[in-house]
Order: sequence, then structure tokens, then C-alpha cells
Amino acid sequence: TIPNSGVVTKVMDADYPGNQTPARRTVPGIVYLDTYFFTMDTKGVIYNSAADDPTSWSALGFITAQFENGAGVALAKSQEYVAAFKEFSVELLYDAANPVGSPLSPVQNGFFKIGCASGTSLADIKGQIFWVSQSKQKGRSVHVMTGTNVAEVATPDVQRILNTDDLATVHAYGVRVDGHDLYLLTLVTSNVTLAYDLTNKTWGTWSSLTLGSTIGGTITITRSGTTATYTSTVAHGMSDGDPVLI
Repeated sequence: TIPNSGVVTKVMDADYPGNQTPARRTVPGIVYLDTYFFTMDTKGVIYNSAADDPTSWSALGFITAQFENGAGVALAKSQEYVAAFKEFSVELLYDAANPVGSPLSPVQNGFFKIGCASGTSLADIKGQIFWVSQSKQKGRSVHVMTGTNVAEVATPDVQRILNTDDLATVHAYGVRVDGHDLYLLTLVTSNVTLAYDLTNKTWGTWSSLTLGSTIGGTITITRSGTTATYTSTVAHGMSDGDPVLI
């Protein structure tokens, strides 16, 4: 937690999953819903704090997402629901105001046999949750959840890239550029950032350039037809395809 003082403080309550014996490993994502904070471990157990107090946790305050077996991968919030992302499924839960144990109960029919391949691939963009999905039949893709609706947005080309990457390190976030909302997905192993345009519903690759140091020496440029040849008296250290500013 970070109080008004600005000092980051670790939750010390013994019932918090990371402090239990044995300690529970939590997955990416923490949800705030109806005064409660929720987190989930890799076994799909969802824990809740006391009302409006993220430092206080109860030994009985938990519920397991168990419509389908599999490890927990990430936790998110979709409208008024808690979304538990597991390996090959997604389960929705709602605040049932249960007097004992967790306030959550599963949403009937709020279950999808589409899982999450990487917990760090989730990004909430204006209430829409994007993530790298996976299923036992079709492999990896990208899906978006809007409320209780789930839709696939990846193209076959994007699916091929996702299925060849090991997903060891994945970064995802949303950004708005020139009136376009983008879902950016970086696959470090493949050295590529994929960009999905929510406005045009198209995919592309994202890159950025940083101006390097000036190359000195004596420079000459000669032209033959449509080909310009650059010659410098010092080593420029550049490669084919590198952009230059002349």
C-alpha cells in the first residue's frame, strides 16, 4: 500500500496469501470491487481484504475459481465482475454479499473455455480487457472481453507470431495516439511489439527511434540514377536499413 505519506508499505497480515505458511504465489492483477481488494494465487484461489482496508485479510476470506481445473494466471475487473483468468478458462464472479467467507459467488454461465497464456499480456483499455489467449484446440490468439462478452481479434499472422514465441517476457499496455486507442503487446524473445488499433480494428508493428550521435569526418554523396552513395572518412557503424538524418 502507499498511504498519503508516499511510503510504500508491505502488507504484513499473516492471512495475506504471500504471508501464509506455505506462502501462496499471487498472479498479476489486483481488483477493487465494492470496498474489497481481491488477489488470486496460482491455484486459482481468490482472496479478499476487509472492507476498505487492504492491510487486513481474513483466513476465511477466499473462494476458488473451479468451473475448470488449471492454474491461475491473472486477475482483472470487467464492469462489475471479477474475472479470474486461468490456463485454459476464464471465470466471472460477482459480489453476492455473502455474510461468511468471500463476498464473491460465481456467475452462472459466466465461464469461457478460453484461457490466458501470459498474465502480463493483460491490458485494460477503456473498460475492455485484452490478453494473449490460448485454448487446447486452437493454440494462442488475442481476445478482448467487454463486460461478459468475449471476442477474438487476432489475425492468422498474429497467431503465428504468438505460437512461435516462448512468452518468457511479455509487456502489454494501452496508449492513445492521434485519436486512436492502441493495444501494444511486446514479445521480448521475438523482439517485436504488435499494435492493435481499436478504431480501425487492424494490426501492425510498433517501433520508436532515438536520435544517435553525429557522425563526423568528411562526407560525400554521389548519385547514379535513383541510387545515392554515401561515403565518409570515418567509420559510421550503421547497418543496412538504419534510418539517417542528413
